[in-house]
Amino acid sequence: MTVIRRQTVDDKTNIGLYEGEERLAGLTVFDLPMRIGNCVVRCGGIGGVETAQQHRGNGYASQVLNDTLAHMREAGMAVSVLFGIPGFYPRWGYTPAMVEATLEIETAVGLQAPAALAVRDMLPQDAPAVARLYELENASRTGTIVRPPDRWPGFRFGVDWNGNVAAYVAEHDGRVVGYAAYNSEPWETQVAEICGGRAAMGALLRRLAERAAQRHREKMRFRVPPDHPFVAYAVGLGCCLTIEYPHAGAGMARIIDQQRLLDMLTPLLARRLEAAGSAWRGRLAFETQLGSGQVDLGAGECQAVGLTQERLTQLVLGYRSATDLWLDRQLACEPHLLPALEAMLPAGAPYMWHPDRI
Repeated sequence: MTVIRRQTVDDKTNIGLYEGEERLAGLTVFDLPMRIGNCVVRCGGIGGVETAQQHRGNGYASQVLNDTLAHMREAGMAVSVLFGIPGFYPRWGYTPAMVEATLEIETAVGLQAPAALAVRDMLPQDAPAVARLYELENASRTGTIVRPPDRWPGFRFGVDWNGNVAAYVAEHDGRVVGYAAYNSEPWETQVAEICGGRAAMGALLRRLAERAAQRHREKMRFRVPPDHPFVAYAVGLGCCLTIEYPHAGAGMARIIDQQRLLDMLTPLLARRLEAAGSAWRGRLAFETQLGSGQVDLGAGECQAVGLTQERLTQLVLGYRSATDLWLDRQLACEPHLLPALEAMLPAGAPYMWHPDRI
């Protein structure tokens, strides 16, 4: 007889299917504070999904995932994110919701970047300063994970969960003003994260290019969101930017508690409406297979917005726009409501930095 067991330690819960003491399949749910705009919501990050080789094909992972959805609802999580293989997770309501981008810069070009600031290896005691820079730069970037400066331990991973990660920091008058985390194997030139003003970006790029040149590597690859300031900086030097919107894999998300999520987002939606100068006020009823989720944005009539949970997830995270969904007949509403929806839920580049991926 098989049984599901859950074990919670700190901010993660291990969920496994057991027969006796043998673990047949399992995963880990991480309780993550994730941003949607400048609003922080509880996100269930799923990682380490596995089924023992001899037990694959028996539906054991399905049982674990079904229990995982129930656990996240019971725990009060609003959304869930995972980085998964193509084609497997849509049956549990997960849909592509995170943009992937790779910026390539030739090493010879990077060596021409101005190095106006000192750059050195990051030390453990630099973690609070690095976290503060990260929080400042990502304060409104959807998909990013909060890093409390007083508790953040430093970089755990580089690109693609590579545990061989190191970092440089750029300094001005003895103060850390920028950083870059990179995969540290001798043959690697992948950069998992970069942050700082233009002077810091130039100095860090120059140091990374020197490292690549020492290893006879012709190019460096930076994993950054496509709207990141470093992309604009690199355009002036010369670069190649590749943007990927996966079909049914990579960064995927789904809504766990629809009304809880909408309640948490209501102040953000109201601020966005006002900032856009929109005169629309009223109530919204998002109708999905999860039920009707209500948003109260002032006096006015109630407007129905019909779409699936998957499309609402993409809309809330800014992966797709209301107009795009409406034109594809994946969103039903009165046409005059579209400008207000675009103001409240603008399209963008939702992104989770590689070091935070689970």
